[in-house]
Amino acid sequence: MAQPAPTKTWSSSPLVERMILDFTGCSTLQDVLNLDLSKRKISTLDPAVFSKMVGLEVLNLSNNRISGFPINLGLRKLRILNLHHNHLKSVATLEQFPDLEELNIENNLLSIADHYIAVYMLPKLKILNGKDVDIRETVQNMEDTLMAKVTEVWNENFLAELKDCMSKAEIRQLEENFIEMLNTQIQFGPDALVDFTNYMLTTLAEKHVASQTTHLRNLCWSSRPCR
Repeated sequence: MAQPAPTKTWSSSPLVERMILDFTGCSTLQDVLNLDLSKRKISTLDPAVFSKMVGLEVLNLSNNRISGFPINLGLRKLRILNLHHNHLKSVATLEQFPDLEELNIENNLLSIADHYIAVYMLPKLKILNGKDVDIRETVQNMEDTLMAKVTEVWNENFLAELKDCMSKAEIRQLEENFIEMLNTQIQFGPDALVDFTNYMLTTLAEKHVASQTTHLRNLCWSSRPCR
């Protein structure tokens, strides 16, 4: 069981690195598997330090002031993350931890929709806020239903707009128009999950546009500039 870190001033990457090694007893950051930084008044994490902890599996950041994470933290092996009692307003930056199996986000500034988003974006998540994830099937059913609607809207309104050669800007605009129409036309699920529905629609739309325009990117962008 990892021991809580002593109170220190987190002022620079070398200092933070030295402190972590001191209270974990590890020789290098690569050796750190379990790290407890609870109750340290931390508001952000330094990518220069945490990206070196390639083996980190368990991270306790409970009772801090964290509102999100830098997108380049690394931590690809992270399995357990405790963010109880922080300042999170969104779970978006948690997507960079795809191997998470256990997550605690209680006592943050989050809605029920954020909990659904966390389950959707983290396919290996088994325990959320100390309880077994029991909404996976519901999330999957919603995805199946919305994917059918996404395909229908695309075929009826946007498929004909594809041209032999489209620039990145044109495809991006097409995608934005597609997402806007989906969020306007498709009403699905209870009001409490509107943000989750819109998140899922955006994710599915981006994937669908990418799959529908792969041949255009291969044909046009690799051979000559689009006009």
